[in-house]
Amino acid sequence: MVQAHDIRDHLAEYLAGDVSLASLERWLTSASVRLFVDPADAGFRLLAHVNLLISERHDHVIGESELRNSLANLVNNIVVSEAVDNPIPRLKISFSSESQWQTVDRVYALAA
Repeated sequence: MVQAHDIRDHLAEYLAGDVSLASLERWLTSASVRLFVDPADAGFRLLAHVNLLISERHDHVIGESELRNSLANLVNNIVVSEAVDNPIPRLKISFSSESQWQTVDRVYALAA
């Protein structure tokens, strides 16, 4: 299953100039096949948003610089915080996609 962080990693490669837009689109197409269709899933929503932006670029609704800026916002809007009031250390990762904040909780056990 494709995770949101996998999608962000590939977006970052495109933004860094390591891959072309066509190469990114090929990866996104293969990723969409491996993604569960679950509107509540962060990866699904991110992929849908990226596909919309790329479609708008192809339809000349937005330019290359606006596409790159929008994709950069999707990559960069990550906030990491640690809850200290919980007996089990918990890493909370929040990211912004436009005006909606999504939160992912993962529990990591500390080795003794």
